[in-house]
Amino acid sequence: MGDLDGERRVEKAALESAGRYHILSLKNKCRQLRQLNPRVRILEPEISADGSKVEFVFLEGITLAERLGRCIRDGRAPVEEIKAALQFLYDVAEDQIVPFAVTPEFTRTFGLVPDIDDVSYKVSNIDGLFENLMITEKDGDEKLYCLDYEWVFDFPVPARFVQYRNLAYFYYKYQGLMSYAGLEEFFTGVWHRKRDGVCVRIHGGRFSSPMSTGTLSRDTW
Repeated sequence: MGDLDGERRVEKAALESAGRYHILSLKNKCRQLRQLNPRVRILEPEISADGSKVEFVFLEGITLAERLGRCIRDGRAPVEEIKAALQFLYDVAEDQIVPFAVTPEFTRTFGLVPDIDDVSYKVSNIDGLFENLMITEKDGDEKLYCLDYEWVFDFPVPARFVQYRNLAYFYYKYQGLMSYAGLEEFFTGVWHRKRDGVCVRIHGGRFSSPMSTGTLSRDTW
């Protein structure tokens, strides 16, 4: 983190040559995510000419995860607040939604999966977790910013997997404040339903892909 013309900034640098391609891809990812949901503001990346580093404006505020975490009462998740957050994040225009279909890119990332009946967003920000979204406030006006969008996929990913993964991270972050028997009970409480056509089977360790906290399954709970 540094200062430029009195403005605090955050810098990320590529540690090896492959990282430069990753950094250079941020411009297009920023554009795609702004089209997906204009209500969620995406920090503009300022990329060096050689792609070796990127800078972002430093923001002060509270993450969406922190705000939701403060609403936990008597060991139970703030269901209505979580639903409102999901609605805000994932209620995108119809032209940004496509049918889900397994593609070679999907298989290379997730491996082989059974047939899944779901839709997909045109782009899926796997980093778009509650903890990576910051609420800023100025003169009583709140805005929601996406702080992290390194892992954005432009091939179909089941929409409900993206949402469930977000909820899973929230559960693991605050499970010490909640009294659910486990993740499945938490999901049931938040979604008010036991079964769904697309389910997430949660594991404690890293998933063998850029993803973690979830594998795709057609099973039902």
